[in-house]
Amino acid sequence: MTDDFYGVYLLYSLNEKFRGRIYIGFTVNPSRRISQHNKGSKYGGAKRTNNRGPWEMAMIVCGFPNEISALRFEWAWQNPLQSRRLNTLPKRKTRESLLLYHIRLLDKMLSSPPWIRLPLCVHCLSTNIMGNLEELLPCKPIHMKVLLGPPSIGSVTSKNEGMLDCGLCNGELLGVKLVKCYNNKCTFAGHVTCLASYMLSGSDQILPITGPCPSCHITLLWGRLMKPQQLTSIPLVE
Repeated sequence: MTDDFYGVYLLYSLNEKFRGRIYIGFTVNPSRRISQHNKGSKYGGAKRTNNRGPWEMAMIVCGFPNEISALRFEWAWQNPLQSRRLNTLPKRKTRESLLLYHIRLLDKMLSSPPWIRLPLCVHCLSTNIMGNLEELLPCKPIHMKVLLGPPSIGSVTSKNEGMLDCGLCNGELLGVKLVKCYNNKCTFAGHVTCLASYMLSGSDQILPITGPCPSCHITLLWGRLMKPQQLTSIPLVE
């Protein structure tokens, strides 16, 4: 087991009301992450997957050299029209499912710089959903493998896991200053202004002094939250 696993996964909703919906995210622990998504946002799942499950992790891409590399891959896969690597790719076709569209994006990404040089591996976790994934990735470089089954990893954690959306407004956190809960067991992250407004709810003060974490509900000290170790940012892909 190594402690440097970084994966970018694709979830598929099995809920009849939301069948066909997908979600792309980053994780260092796939089994823990899918459990969080299916339990809901109160347990660390994303707001965009809350109450839309059950979700199944259909595939995961791994082999990234570091966390930032994986986060940039995730951002591009989520935002192809904003990524200069993918914005020339034809847009989603009228009758093209979200799943097939994002597989088409993945095929392009794997064969484009900077990712084409990485020793990436695509794990197909559900043939019922994905079908023959190897055939759906015709442009994939020969050194990249498509494997059936989950990657072999241990129990690892990361404070950036699940932090790409604000835990309050659901807006993206990439490229902006974000604040993190200092409870080591909590994955909450959000915009500074969103958390300030949440902690000031019902108060006429300009800045909060204390308030509950929206996720784990411990009492947070605003002054401690504003220390450099609690403020960070996740850079955008080029």
